[in-house]
Amino acid sequence: MKDPGKGIKLTSEMRGKLPAKAFGLPQERKYPMMVMRDGKVVPSLSHVYAAKAYAVKGLEQGYLSPAQYRKVLTKAIDLEAAVKGNRTKNPKRVKDLTPKEKAEIKEYKLRVVGDDATAALELSRLLKRGIDRAADYCQIKPSACRDNLGLPRSKMPQIAGGKTLSQLRRSKKPGDQAAAEAMMAAGADPKVRGTIAQQFLARLKASGVQVRKKRIPVGMLKATQREIQAAKAAGMADAHLRGDFPKIDAAVLGSEDGHILDGHHRWAALTMIDPYRDMEVIVVDLPIKELLYEAAATPGVYLADFAGIPLSNAEQRAYKRKHPTRLKKATAPRSSTRRAPTERQKRNTRAAIRALAGG
Repeated sequence: MKDPGKGIKLTSEMRGKLPAKAFGLPQERKYPMMVMRDGKVVPSLSHVYAAKAYAVKGLEQGYLSPAQYRKVLTKAIDLEAAVKGNRTKNPKRVKDLTPKEKAEIKEYKLRVVGDDATAALELSRLLKRGIDRAADYCQIKPSACRDNLGLPRSKMPQIAGGKTLSQLRRSKKPGDQAAAEAMMAAGADPKVRGTIAQQFLARLKASGVQVRKKRIPVGMLKATQREIQAAKAAGMADAHLRGDFPKIDAAVLGSEDGHILDGHHRWAALTMIDPYRDMEVIVVDLPIKELLYEAAATPGVYLADFAGIPLSNAEQRAYKRKHPTRLKKATAPRSSTRRAPTERQKRNTRAAIRALAGG
């Protein structure tokens, strides 16, 4: 990889001569990503990386809107990929595909949804590299799992959100039954309504922890676990491209500091095919380490190994004993528990009002 703009300092004079296309925000002429070399405008990876970092900071501090952030990130990803030669600068339209590219997509039975074939091409190349047969996506693509907390999947809380405990117990699928048994060992009560995920969020809200939904670009989210099943993530990406998994960006659960608590595989699937797309995130106003602890303290949240098989019942019970909740119930507002004033208090109040009024 050769950086065309390596070693060139962007002066005020040069910045004034750059065309609008050299900036992440062309109209505002902000976030420069290109420089002048020998009279030509060329990409500069150092400026691309700086623009991405400043854009993240801008979004976090509120002086850059999500739409502006996406624009900067999209430009940065395209320029970086164009320099590295691992992605075409412009989207590949179906009508512009070469016979070889059509064969690549066809080989893996992928179907383009819409007119942009870029994602299908990229996934077909990842599949060619064996990503669907590999164990760990984080080992194939370390950049996607950068800033993770180093936790193996066996230490990550499993928070069931698709089915209630009662539904899992009635299911005839062995996987559902095994999950239900693990949830019971982890303290779940079948009489409590709602999924474990709903119960978890209800506990947090009852303790005064703020929970809100927010759309966040995939590239801003960070993995918490160090292992992600490549086959599962690739399968989700494949299904999405076939049009069979339109809700791939449905809400994941995250912390206030941008880490994912639950939903790693859908997030990983999107990093494969569309790293600057938005995902809906249920953001809990706790840092990830506190959120991990309170998830572990929630009845019904259990542990499973890398393959998704629940750990033994004894391990589930030990997991719970190590994590007694630290949350306290929120104090009820005084107005809701305040007693009605007595007759004496009413008389004193009326007297005080008359005195203030001069009569």
